[in-house]
Amino acid sequence: IISLKDNDNKIILSAAQCMYNIMIYFNPYVLTNFNDFFDGLLTLVTIDDPEIKDIADNFDSSLKGVINYSFQGKLPQDFDLLDFFKKIILNISLENPANKSTIVSWISCINQIPGIKLINILYLFLGELFDILQIDNKKVKGITNGCLEDFYSEIENEFEEIPFDIKIKIFEIVKS
Repeated sequence: IISLKDNDNKIILSAAQCMYNIMIYFNPYVLTNFNDFFDGLLTLVTIDDPEIKDIADNFDSSLKGVINYSFQGKLPQDFDLLDFFKKIILNISLENPANKSTIVSWISCINQIPGIKLINILYLFLGELFDILQIDNKKVKGITNGCLEDFYSEIENEFEEIPFDIKIKIFEIVKS
């Protein structure tokens, strides 16, 4: 992971390929150290090199695959969802559009896993999602619109089940 921050793209590419191989062959290790892998992904997506962009895309897809496969109806013991969302909330305000689109795509990914209800913590990052819509980047806006539409649909379909205090927090953000 430290090598992903190197100035030499060849070293970064080698480190990314190593992390990718670890991810493919050692899923339990990835879940235990998930935030490190996610940090690596956030570093990779910001590097403007075609080979690194390619491995970053594969890395992102495979990491999402590990999560989707591992969640099989319940939260894996080795994965700390709260800790992961602390990382999401910490990084959602990063300026780089590639980081923003990656983070929003991960919010959508986790929200689509059966049994996971992000609606109860939506107020923690809803304001940032609205702010992202102000960015002049078509890809970022598209991903963010899709994410917000999913949450709107979820609110509409499950309004009665959402705790009152959460409804108030969401309303206050939407109103402002």
